[in-house]
Amino acid sequence: MNKRITVKPHLSLEEIESHYRKAKEPVARSHWQIIWLLAQGKTAQLLAEVTGYSYDWIRCIVRRYNQEGPQALGDRRHHNPGGSFILSVEQQAQLQRALDELPADGGLWSGPKVARWIYAQTRRKVSPQRGWEYLKRLNYSQRVLRPRHAKADPAAQEAFKKTFLRPVALRLQFCASCYRTDGMAPAANRYDGGVYDRPSPFRTSGGSREEQTGAPGAGSSWVAQQSTACHPGRHPSALLTAILA
Repeated sequence: MNKRITVKPHLSLEEIESHYRKAKEPVARSHWQIIWLLAQGKTAQLLAEVTGYSYDWIRCIVRRYNQEGPQALGDRRHHNPGGSFILSVEQQAQLQRALDELPADGGLWSGPKVARWIYAQTRRKVSPQRGWEYLKRLNYSQRVLRPRHAKADPAAQEAFKKTFLRPVALRLQFCASCYRTDGMAPAANRYDGGVYDRPSPFRTSGGSREEQTGAPGAGSSWVAQQSTACHPGRHPSALLTAILA
C-alpha cells in the first residue's frame, strides 16, 4: 500500500488543483482530491487515511482517470438511465387490453398468469411476483361478490341476528331507561311541570330536594348521576337503544 500510484499527465498540477477547489458535487470533489494528492507524489495509504476510501477503490478511480481522462471523475450515477422494463410501451398497452378480458384458462388474472403472458410475448421467464407488479402498475382491480355457502339459509341468518342481539338489549334495559331514546339528554334529570324525577336511593330524610341536592332534578338514580358525570349529554346505551328500536 505504500507504493505510489502513477497518474497520467492529462492536466497539470495547477489545473487539477483548480478542479478540486471548484468542484461542488461531493463525490467529484473527493475524486479530484485523490488525483491531486497522487499527482503530488502521495502514497495510497495516506490517501486512504485522508479520504476514507479503500485502497482498491483508489486504484479504480486512478485507472478510470488514466484511461478516460478528467470526464471519468465524478458521480456517474447521475447519468445512469437505470434498467429497462421487461415490457415495452406497446407491450404494456397489449397487456392492458388483455386484462380487460378473461384469461384463456378462465378465472381472474393473477401474478402467475401475467408471468405466463409475458413469457408468451417476450420468451423471457419472469417470476409470478413480477407479474403481480405489472398488475399493480396497470392499476388492475377486478372485484367479485363475496361467495356464499351453497347451503346457506337467509331466513335462519336473520333469525340468528335477532336472537344474538336480544340478550344485549335486555342487559342494557335498566341503564338505558334513564336516558331518552335519542341520547341527547338524561330523562331522569329533568324537572317537568313541577314533578320531580324518581327519588334517589341515597336521599336522606328531612328537608326539600333543593336543600339536599342544591338543584331541582339532581336527585335522580345513582346510575344516571354516574353516567352523566362520565358521559355528559350522551350515553352509549342510549345510542344502542336507538339503533335497536
